[in-house]
Amino acid sequence: MKQLSVAVIKELRVEPIWGFNNYQIMQNNAMNFKSLLDQVFMGTVILVIMRYSTLRRTEIHRANVEKRYVGTWQLYVQIIKVIGYKATFTFLSFADFNVCPAFWLQIVVSKKEKKVQRQTTLTKFLEKQTCNL
Repeated sequence: MKQLSVAVIKELRVEPIWGFNNYQIMQNNAMNFKSLLDQVFMGTVILVIMRYSTLRRTEIHRANVEKRYVGTWQLYVQIIKVIGYKATFTFLSFADFNVCPAFWLQIVVSKKEKKVQRQTTLTKFLEKQTCNL
């Protein structure tokens, strides 16, 4: 006679991958994101996107980001394994901003805008200096 089997619901928990706890890394980096090095900062952004999507790192590097309505970002990606296939990922805001992709994408875009603004002011300054010579 067959015995009854009961399905047990496992508790979801954060599991470390290769000895790293990704959730804890994101939490720690979010607390002091202004003092992070650029490589660590971009690594955290890529980690957050990979956590909430099925993308790989090389696909994220080639992606385009666009801000949509309040708190929503869209990521346009060309999937590498499938030729000619483009995907769109929409990231919404979470209650916990430390692990929210929308929070990290907003910081990346604002940093790039500041960098472009600094470069344009520098070129204008250099143009004035060359005109004065």
